[in-house]
Amino acid sequence: MSQTIEQAVIVSDQSAHSLAGVLYKTHFNTRERLLRAVSVVFISWGVALITVLVPIAHFILVPFFFILGPVLGWLRFRQEILTVGVKTCCPGCHQMAVISMEGVTKLPAHVYCPLCDKPLIIKR
Repeated sequence: MSQTIEQAVIVSDQSAHSLAGVLYKTHFNTRERLLRAVSVVFISWGVALITVLVPIAHFILVPFFFILGPVLGWLRFRQEILTVGVKTCCPGCHQMAVISMEGVTKLPAHVYCPLCDKPLIIKR
């Protein structure tokens, strides 16, 4: 079963105001990683089956999605930790915000506050 880990981080803006925040990460075990990978493969192959109906373009789209499925599946299987987001009080607008960390793998991370759109730096 996946575990959600909380980690303390520091959120600062460009004017050197810093506040504490909580970074949420999800750790997947081997079974969950395999299920996530297989679902991506089948979704890609499903799109490949649907693109069979597209005239002319199916000569390119079907092989593309057929090959893309295992590649994305392998990348998804290798992902053991998923960074979910940060819950903090924004140093700029002083409101409680949940900042999405989708696609961010390393800290320090440069993100924007979803409420006031100020640039923020998240670091350990």
